[in-house]
Amino acid sequence: MQRGRKIILLSHCILNVNAKVEGFEPYESLVKELTDYLYENKVGIIQLPCPEMAIYGIKRWGHVKDQFNYSFFKKSCEM
Repeated sequence: MQRGRKIILLSHCILNVNAKVEGFEPYESLVKELTDYLYENKVGIIQLPCPEMAIYGIKRWGHVKDQFNYSFFKKSCEM
């Protein structure tokens, strides 16, 4: 079998809505329409990490953009 050679980069919260802040998830687990589409079209997935979840954990509250504008968070997002 040959590889499809197509790849998409997706953020962690798109593949797993449980990574989102509670109350902001429109699906129960993952976006089935998206994953089905990618599977049917032989597109591979590279899942990007979620810096918010890594730093604040699963039981975090919602933040606004300005609350992430500090050096520790920015350094944590560097690859």
